[in-house]
Amino acid sequence: SKQSAIVAAAAAFASLCLEGRRRKGVALFSVYIVVLCVGFAACWFAFGKAYFVNTFTYASVAPFVLGQATERVAYAAVLYFVPFMGLTVLVAMAFRDKHLLLPVLYTIFGLAAAFGSGREGASRSYFFDLAAGLSIMLGLLWPAAVACVRARIYSSLVYAIAALQAALLVVGMLYGVWRFGDHTQSDIRRDAAIQAAYREHP
Repeated sequence: SKQSAIVAAAAAFASLCLEGRRRKGVALFSVYIVVLCVGFAACWFAFGKAYFVNTFTYASVAPFVLGQATERVAYAAVLYFVPFMGLTVLVAMAFRDKHLLLPVLYTIFGLAAAFGSGREGASRSYFFDLAAGLSIMLGLLWPAAVACVRARIYSSLVYAIAALQAALLVVGMLYGVWRFGDHTQSDIRRDAAIQAAYREHP
């Protein structure tokens, strides 16, 4: 029910094309479109017109606020600075190792989708793909961190960074740095637009 759900499929398609496997990319994306159409048909059967009116009317009516989107993404970059640092490192590595293209592109596309939270009344659901991608970034860097600790190379720095990252997560949870789900006038405009759509197309 969210347009940002295309992030994973788009990342897979782009990575296959960049790896030179365009036919497989087209085949994968074609299957995705078919599954998407089947899903839409099932939702139409189960929920009727309400599903489409709510999903697509909200996307076109709720105003986008760039400052709000930038603020939320900036909070994410600060609170999760370790995986964001990992993303920058792995982007450079992806130019040499094509196996990294998929997770890197998935995270980048997820970052782009996170800016969708700038719509008034939008929620943290726009960060789902970014959160998954950053988790993958952290997992890919974990072996290098463990190797440094075991070899006692920059081990103190690794411990300090890990402690700072943990502290930032605690701060984010305790003090509610995230300001999502604020009810604004856009909710009223969206509801009015949905009601108007129903009146025009009963």
